Amino acid sequence: MTGEVHRVFRQTFLLCFAACALVACGPEVVRENRTEGLALEFRWISADLSRASYFEIACDGAFGSSGGVRARERILDYKTTLSNDDIARLVALLRATGFAERAKESGESGDRSELVVTEVRKRSAFKVLGPDATVDELLAFCRDVSMRQFRDVIDSQPQPGDRHR
Repeated sequence: MTGEVHRVFRQTFLLCFAACALVACGPEVVRENRTEGLALEFRWISADLSRASYFEIACDGAFGSSGGVRARERILDYKTTLSNDDIARLVALLRATGFAERAKESGESGDRSELVVTEVRKRSAFKVLGPDATVDELLAFCRDVSMRQFRDVIDSQPQPGDRHR
């Protein structure tokens, strides 16, 4: 009986091992591609190093952001999903940066923007020091989306009424 138990155990083990090998020890998460295959990591640091922002956007439209010390460490505090209109705007802004042909670094001084744009597994990383119209517009978009986290809080505050004396 012991030989039979060992044989069944060995066959079960091999079957489980083969199944794990076929799926790389677990199913892969498949994300919906809503951004034409574009993903973004964007870290901004002010020229005087007193302020920082960090943004991540995945190809499925997942948006994350943080500020301050957590932005320097690339830790996300706020997460949301972009609307279809936001995604259309994002794709246009990313394409406007010319990320695929950009120099690795540009500018001489000022605020520092570090961007990594991934387009279907091809990474384009570049840094911009100082003003750059297309990068600044992308930063404004990311900040606008990030500020939505406060919209419900601010809108729920009491509104001023008529003053009576």
